[in-house]
Amino acid sequence: MRINMNIDRYDIDALDQIYSTVSNLKDKSEILEMIGITMKDRLRTSSSEFTTVNFYRVSQAVEDYLKKMRLMRDELEELSKSCKDFAEKIAAIWS
Repeated sequence: MRINMNIDRYDIDALDQIYSTVSNLKDKSEILEMIGITMKDRLRTSSSEFTTVNFYRVSQAVEDYLKKMRLMRDELEELSKSCKDFAEKIAAIWS
């Protein structure tokens, strides 16, 4: 996900706040991904104690969760880079 690089479409004063917020969201998405990895490891550890279809469903749900967290992290990294590029463009214009 990238931002529109057209300067006329933004309140330039808010760009630092946008970059900060995106960076904060990216950090939180990494934490959520780590929680998903921990859940997957705990499921693997306890798999011998379960033989029901519900265990399979939970395993699939954790895999889906991890996939979505990875996609979100990638999107937020791209957005963060886009904001940084835009800030650099503005700084070059102002200097």
